[in-house]
Amino acid sequence: MARCFTLVVAFQLSAGLAFAQAPDPNRPEPLVCKPAGQPPFAVVIWNHGLVRDPATFANAQRGWRNMCEALAAEGYLACIPIRPFVRSLGPADIGREADEISKAVNTVMAMPDVDRAKVAIMGHSRGATLALMVAVKRRDLAAVILTAPAPIPPRFLGDTMDRIRSMPAPVLLMVENGDELGGLEATRDIDERLKRRSKDDHQTIRYDRGGGHFLFIKKDYWWDDLRAFLDEKLKRLEK
Repeated sequence: MARCFTLVVAFQLSAGLAFAQAPDPNRPEPLVCKPAGQPPFAVVIWNHGLVRDPATFANAQRGWRNMCEALAAEGYLACIPIRPFVRSLGPADIGREADEISKAVNTVMAMPDVDRAKVAIMGHSRGATLALMVAVKRRDLAAVILTAPAPIPPRFLGDTMDRIRSMPAPVLLMVENGDELGGLEATRDIDERLKRRSKDDHQTIRYDRGGGHFLFIKKDYWWDDLRAFLDEKLKRLEK
């Protein structure tokens, strides 16, 4: 059975990152869900989307924990960096957020239970865009999974879109055709860039079975495609 717990101790010991000692409802600790079996484990680092109000931020954490546990149940060490709640967070803040996620990836890579050759980064909505911003600057990721990426104006993304061409990791890009928050447009733009890679290894899946933008925040019919992709790219041993 997967075990879910806060990652604060591991993060502090591995990278010296500072977290508040008292609970802060606007900045919960990161989560890790550990699978059954013996380490080292293949890893999925999942990044959540934008949350605009404190009540939703609190409620969303139950869904993030469920996502963490679902990934661990597949045999992966799941890590979820929870970005702090900030009122009126805009596209101009995304560069700073990407820097924080990059540090979190480095911290996870340094954890003793991690197979560093089998680390995937995944994200939904704004979290997908953040995952992409981090992935294009790294050559040590085994896979990248983007669900319903947020349509952030290119001027806020630095050279992210240009760097897609040289990103070596295989990519799974997913969106639902009823997406009402710009995910279709963002998916199309990323897909076109991925096709220009000299050694392209990506899948783009456009579902037409309902669920819209928020289909991917919980385990649903899309999960089988995620499982197949992770099993292929991270080459985990059969449980």
